[in-house]
Amino acid sequence: MRTSPARGNIYMLVLFVWDISCQTALGFAARTAAFGRLAGSPWIYVVSETLIFGLPFAGYLIVTRSGFSGALPAGRLGLGSAALIVLMCLLLSPVMMLISGVTSMVFGVENAADRILAAFSGEPPALSVLALAVMPAVFEELTFRGIILTNHAGLGIRAAALLNGLFFGIIHMNLQQFPYAFAVGAVFSLFVLRSGSILASVLAHFCMNGSQLLLNACPRLTARLIPVVGGEPGPPVGLMVLCGAAAAAGAGFILVYRVFKLYSINCHPERSEGPFKT
Repeated sequence: MRTSPARGNIYMLVLFVWDISCQTALGFAARTAAFGRLAGSPWIYVVSETLIFGLPFAGYLIVTRSGFSGALPAGRLGLGSAALIVLMCLLLSPVMMLISGVTSMVFGVENAADRILAAFSGEPPALSVLALAVMPAVFEELTFRGIILTNHAGLGIRAAALLNGLFFGIIHMNLQQFPYAFAVGAVFSLFVLRSGSILASVLAHFCMNGSQLLLNACPRLTARLIPVVGGEPGPPVGLMVLCGAAAAAGAGFILVYRVFKLYSINCHPERSEGPFKT
């Protein structure tokens, strides 16, 4: 199937307008008695992910008459690559926590992800995992690291990854979340471009969101991540600890990513100088 950056840009523009339209419609629907109960549960995220990302994805396949292999990087993800991706996600988590914490302080707002997790803390774990980990990992990845990244792949690895991160940040439509989403989108794009498989970013997205759910479900474990110094840890102490953890984890991430890059090139020599080929 023919791909081009222009097609990816047009798809992003259509998706952005569609997202705003759906969010507006869901906002009005939430005021009704019939939809109000759904709006207060994780099911609203199952519905919104399907509506906002799933329907446009299906429409793209129909309009372009392409199958999954034509619209997505459909390579095989080996166990070695999968293990390295999981390790990199674990190392990336403290860095993303630091970015999110700093932007929350800069903009003076609560982290949107933390607010959602707190609101759904009493919901069945399986439903929370489905709504906040599985659905985004599937539908958002099919959209951004699938259709859009495939169309931008000809720009080269770095340009395609940065542009994808920019688009992923924009679609969140939240200044506090933008830096975090931009970084995550760019990193996930590198995973896919190096491995040649959409499964790389699906796995990474699930790991990142799933780890947040796990920490939210285990407040005692979360509390132990910040050591108590002289009683209750004040904000400066917590920030210093997080900065140190993020710096160490970031260095570890870079080292593991280099291993992942070399491993991918060894398995797929054709990707040493350019992006995946569908």
